[in-house]
Amino acid sequence: MMVVPVAAAAQIATSYRATLAIGSGIGALSAILGLAASYYGDFAPGAAIVVIAIFCYLIAASFATVASWHNRRRH
Repeated sequence: MMVVPVAAAAQIATSYRATLAIGSGIGALSAILGLAASYYGDFAPGAAIVVIAIFCYLIAASFATVASWHNRRRH
């Protein structure tokens, strides 16, 4: 639960400070959404938080890949 938000932030951040801020935001968002999902869906809270964090990582990695591809095509 501690590594995935920072890995997601590292995909899209441009500095160490931005990585810390974005990682904290992704971690907090994952915790809130995971707890809500576990409450309403009767899931285990830890698993729900991790699944949401991994989903955020996949979105960030996809965004970074598309941005990288777009930058290579422009040059």
